[in-house]
Amino acid sequence: MILYTLKKYVNEKLSAAYGKFFAYPVVTQTYGLDELAEHMESHNTPFSKGCIRNLPEATRIDILKRSIKQLLGYNPKKSPFTKQRHWIAVYRVAADMGLIIDGDFKYFKSIIDRMQIDTLSIPLSISYLEKTIKDTYAMNIENWINDGLSEKKSIEYEDIKRCVDAFAKIVEMNIPRKESSK
Repeated sequence: MILYTLKKYVNEKLSAAYGKFFAYPVVTQTYGLDELAEHMESHNTPFSKGCIRNLPEATRIDILKRSIKQLLGYNPKKSPFTKQRHWIAVYRVAADMGLIIDGDFKYFKSIIDRMQIDTLSIPLSISYLEKTIKDTYAMNIENWINDGLSEKKSIEYEDIKRCVDAFAKIVEMNIPRKESSK
């Protein structure tokens, strides 16, 4: 079941949307890497918990690069990666899925810099990650909650969460599948 909440748009600067109600999804369950692996295995997919973390670094970086390119390859008006804060989503998915080392922002930044992605128009800085990957965003995605956030922070959270969901799906599609034994 998909749950939605209706929120009234109160920013007078965007007159076309002012006063209108918009539906936002309510996230009631998120899988971490281990839960995702168990769920996928239960559907007879060739995916296991150690599948990503045990891959060579070059393969993990290739998965990350292909996934970022696909995230950016969306129609720009529909791309879930449009703001600086969406780096939080990319970082968190990459860390939670074992593509990068969690907490090593310099390593993550060096990987992104070496990718030399032409369509990457939103810059990444270590200081931005250090400043923003705290509290909720420092936790594994499965532990994220938006309880007690101000309206502004809640809107930012939902925006980041939409990017997380889109990027996680892309990464999952790029994970090499084990050959099934005959």
